[in-house]
Amino acid sequence: MDVITGMIERVCSRMAVESATAYILNDALDATLEQVVRSVVATQLDALDETSLRVMSVMAGACRKNGDERMADLVMRMRAEALRQVQRQMPTEVQVLDGLLRLPERASRREMLEVRAKGWSQGLGG
Repeated sequence: MDVITGMIERVCSRMAVESATAYILNDALDATLEQVVRSVVATQLDALDETSLRVMSVMAGACRKNGDERMADLVMRMRAEALRQVQRQMPTEVQVLDGLLRLPERASRREMLEVRAKGWSQGLGG
């Protein structure tokens, strides 16, 4: 929980600095929320595990229950970014299996396998 709270604090702090700087300079933001979340998650990715992701879901639900949609959205953005970064680190074969598990229709799964197989046969790595 301390890791997650620290991540939230870092994102909020960086966005506050970005907003203040942009306001003072009468300029556009240098970093978007997505960029800041991506950067903060990348620095803490090794500290996150399955339990952390579950805690983020529970936190977001509690925030929604308390009427804090913005915080719920931030926590879910961080969770989604953590999942994206973990998936990018997985071996290609595991990424394919993960993708297959997410496809609801058999035809879609078959199409994905055919595309991947074609890429592998051409030496493209899928």
